Amino acid sequence: MDEQDRPATVPGPDDPRGWYTDPELGTERWWNGTQWTQHHRQPGTRATITVWQFGGIWPAGIAAVLGVIGIWFAQTYRPTAANQLGLNGNTFYLKPGTYDVIMVAAIALVIGGVIRLAMILSSRRNG
Repeated sequence: MDEQDRPATVPGPDDPRGWYTDPELGTERWWNGTQWTQHHRQPGTRATITVWQFGGIWPAGIAAVLGVIGIWFAQTYRPTAANQLGLNGNTFYLKPGTYDVIMVAAIALVIGGVIRLAMILSSRRNG
């Protein structure tokens, strides 16, 4: 039987996520609400779980960069009269609805990435 699939005597299926004593190992172990995870700590100590396990600095940074690229792309090919008439050398332009969708998604990526980066850096400084 896989270690994560081992029946838990503590906690039960209705217990919240958190650190619980694993009677088989004599350590505290993280219960994710449905099963044990591979994270262990000695009783009474503070465990350190890396930010990679919960969306780390790289995914947050990549999201922000992709958002900036999306904003650049949407602005470069936005549906202006100059683009539509080919006055500025662009033969390609976005339809108005497509432009709006790309801008909203790109702005959401930038905001989400920056907020996540701030949370990660704040937790590193305080923890």
